[in-house]
Amino acid sequence: MNWVNFLYIYQPPTQKKEILTKVVNESYRPIMNMLVENPKYKLTLNINSGLTERILENGGEDIIEKIKILLKRKQIDITDTSAYQAFLPLMPLKEVIRQIEINHAMHKNIFGENYNPEGFFSPSLAYTEDIFNVIKDLNYKWMILDENTLNENIDHKKIYTHKGLDIYIRDRERSFRILSAQYDDSLNLIKNLEQKLSTDEFFISAMDGETFGHHKLNFEKTLEDLYASDKMKSFLMKDISKNIKDKKEINPKTSTWIIPSKGESDVFERWNNPSNKIQQKQIDLMEFAINIINSSVYKIEDPLVTNVQLEYLSSEQRTWMKARYILDQALYQDQLFYSSAKPSWNIELIENGSYLLNKAIDLVPDTSKKNKETAKKFYEYILFTALEWQKTNKVENIINEFFDEEKIPEEISSPKLHLQGYIDAIKRLRLEMNKAKEVEDYETCQTLKERIEEIEEKKENFKLE
Repeated sequence: MNWVNFLYIYQPPTQKKEILTKVVNESYRPIMNMLVENPKYKLTLNINSGLTERILENGGEDIIEKIKILLKRKQIDITDTSAYQAFLPLMPLKEVIRQIEINHAMHKNIFGENYNPEGFFSPSLAYTEDIFNVIKDLNYKWMILDENTLNENIDHKKIYTHKGLDIYIRDRERSFRILSAQYDDSLNLIKNLEQKLSTDEFFISAMDGETFGHHKLNFEKTLEDLYASDKMKSFLMKDISKNIKDKKEINPKTSTWIIPSKGESDVFERWNNPSNKIQQKQIDLMEFAINIINSSVYKIEDPLVTNVQLEYLSSEQRTWMKARYILDQALYQDQLFYSSAKPSWNIELIENGSYLLNKAIDLVPDTSKKNKETAKKFYEYILFTALEWQKTNKVENIINEFFDEEKIPEEISSPKLHLQGYIDAIKRLRLEMNKAKEVEDYETCQTLKERIEEIEEKKENFKLE
């Protein structure tokens, strides 16, 4: 089975140090160690420069060095992307280009001569024709999209193209099968992945890298099982074009990797819902901040402030550069996605985004008092409305309404395991729990105990064969 494993790793620029450290230790470091120790395992990776920057600031130099080793071996490929994971369809095109150029420049500086990305990842696999035109103009050779963008089922024997750019399609079902697999059930998982796939076909899984070890404790071992299987042969994304010559021209639909629920009329509604007052004010504040910073008389015309020689700048220009840097970070998409309450909600991410946008505006040397007051009103409205939604149970009501609309097919929402897979999962988790108990790692012990209870509660989902 020919497998292209695409992992997307990301943490918001406002992520707490302790959480970032936990993610690094549970997920990023084990995955990179596994790849370095196994040169045949191939990975196409998306890591934005904002995360690379945070990893280096928090003692993760070893991870970056391993990525350099893997790049030199040509064992991994890294895609270009938005530096701070802005939701590109909502950004002015100049901001889209800036985010991409910052990401490329920072990574080229960090990873060196072996960093030569051919592919592009739009955060959340968000696609519009305008975004496509930017990617094409910047001379990328391919981009990855979700199968939502197709008007047909995936043909694994063809490469899709659009106006000269290769379009690689995420296999939604197989990606979900991997993500929803249970512990110690790799054999059944591989059998499941093999279904209806011939030996000359390629399938692309695209998943959050944090799933392996952080979101699902010890799940990085399942990833290693997939790599180690003699039935799975891993390839880089760019290897597909070396093995498949049959191409098919398509017109991709506007899409993301989320399927809109029945109550959603637009594919971008999780980020920009016209009836969501919080999101509309967030977008207004973003646009307000962009306009203020870009209209400043102290603006540096060089699109990449990293290229500017500081000694030739006035103190006002240096202050503007700080404001511009904060704005770049403040455009991260989480603040929008987590104010949707469909079903994602996180008031901390909402507040952090608005706070950074306000901070950027305040720093601009020629920002008027009126503009600062306007920005503060935006911030207060967003925060106070979010708090009101929580206190009045509006968040809970939106979430409940969303789940009433969202009907997940039973065969996907309730994956079945064979009895042996169930028994092995419980055994392994109990063993890990005892090891944690021996070294007095009671936090891990409790997490494993909860996971065992979770599996035991779902016995009806296991085939007793």
